[in-house]
Amino acid sequence: MLTGNILEEIHRVRYGKSIEFGNHTEFFKELGAYQRSLERTGKPSVSLPAIRSWLAAGRRTSPKRADAMRFLHGYLEWIRSKGLVKSLANPELETLERLLSRFERAPREAVQTLRNLAFGDQAEALEPVVARTLHSLIAASNKNTRPVSNDLFHDSGAWQEKDHSYFLLYRYSTNNGAILKSFLVCQKPEKNIMSNYGFNQFIWGGRQPEFRQHIYRECEGIIMSFPRAYYFLGYNYMVPADKRRDPELYRKLRPEAKENPNGMVLIAAEYDDINLRPGLFGGITMTLAAASQPIVARVAFVHLGTRSRLGVEVRDEDVEPTELYAKDVAPDLRNVVERLKAKGSKRLGLELAQRTVRSNWLRKGSTSLARDIVRIIDNTPKWERTSKARERHSSANRTESWGALEIFGHLRD
Repeated sequence: MLTGNILEEIHRVRYGKSIEFGNHTEFFKELGAYQRSLERTGKPSVSLPAIRSWLAAGRRTSPKRADAMRFLHGYLEWIRSKGLVKSLANPELETLERLLSRFERAPREAVQTLRNLAFGDQAEALEPVVARTLHSLIAASNKNTRPVSNDLFHDSGAWQEKDHSYFLLYRYSTNNGAILKSFLVCQKPEKNIMSNYGFNQFIWGGRQPEFRQHIYRECEGIIMSFPRAYYFLGYNYMVPADKRRDPELYRKLRPEAKENPNGMVLIAAEYDDINLRPGLFGGITMTLAAASQPIVARVAFVHLGTRSRLGVEVRDEDVEPTELYAKDVAPDLRNVVERLKAKGSKRLGLELAQRTVRSNWLRKGSTSLARDIVRIIDNTPKWERTSKARERHSSANRTESWGALEIFGHLRD
């Protein structure tokens, strides 16, 4: 688990030990070598005196500016490309890269303004109306007293300053009633990096040919809380690489892909649903489908656990986001649980922990959970589910809304 400030974490990933401020000659030389390599190619960099000040004896704060974070993110990429990271540190490296890459968002000016607003700084990069809108949303969210740690980090606790919370997120796709399983990572605020709760969502194409195997997408943003619900607000982008077959190429193309968002994502989850079952609850999303068209759908959150209680870092490769049919949800859930256990997970999320300890998990337990997921994501309007509505409609006329809702564009069937 990552502890201390950002420089200590980078030093531990690189050298396998904590940094001794004031005794950092080797670390400074390597940062300087990377800085000079940037200067030779004319790329933006930071000054050597600035780097030296970060490492000054007795200085225990992390660099705060966005360009410093981008510099450190580039340094991580640089030492990885040169094979200077020990294999056992790779999970921590992935976590650091994910955190620092948030300063590579696109368009940079707009996103940095959003982050400045979150820190309470003055915004200059956006139009005043847009800046005021974002500032009002973030300010209102910050005033809300809803305990996010209790809801989205259910088994973590407010005392755990740094933590990630992992969810499987299900919704119907636009592909003839198939179901999309994505991977959602919620992050607690990180001092000097991110003052708001954040999230990343990973979406892979399915394994079968009809599921657009070649399309890989991500969403990234912040989590805000309002009187009735949490709102996940962010942007989508597509990475033009097959992560299953060539994860290294995917990693290389990802930063550039983030510079070209193709739409927005909004996910909402009501507190009442979370209160009832914090390990399995519903929500609604407006996002993009595989062809980048806007869609709306109900979603189901399945909590896998938190990094602090699982004892391991969980990545999208561990749970394999995919597109699948309803009949395959239960077998896939069993596969995910086995993967997490094989990885050394100590304690699953509440809902999964309760269901997997039962002797019938491999049969009725996983099937029951899959049935609950499918029920939650049914897009049939609530009033049509009532007994009176069912009485008014014969079985032949009843509607069942499975697929995600699209705009009926005149160029599509």
